[in-house]
Amino acid sequence: MGKIQEITDFIRDFDLVVLQETWIEEKDLQRTMRKLDERFRWTAKPVIRSKTKGRATGGQLLGIKKNLNWGPVEE
Repeated sequence: MGKIQEITDFIRDFDLVVLQETWIEEKDLQRTMRKLDERFRWTAKPVIRSKTKGRATGGQLLGIKKNLNWGPVEE
């Protein structure tokens, strides 16, 4: 079983998924997004590489289940 399938199986029962420090680079973003669970609306922020060498930081991935009604809270 691949990593994407493992994650998909794990998040199946959640309504909201937030992954931080994902290491997804801009060049791989669209390919990765196509592999994610279609029951969620996904948005991502690719990693930031401050130097040509060294580890990139700050990648984020957010998934919200499509059947979830959400919006601003009115007081």
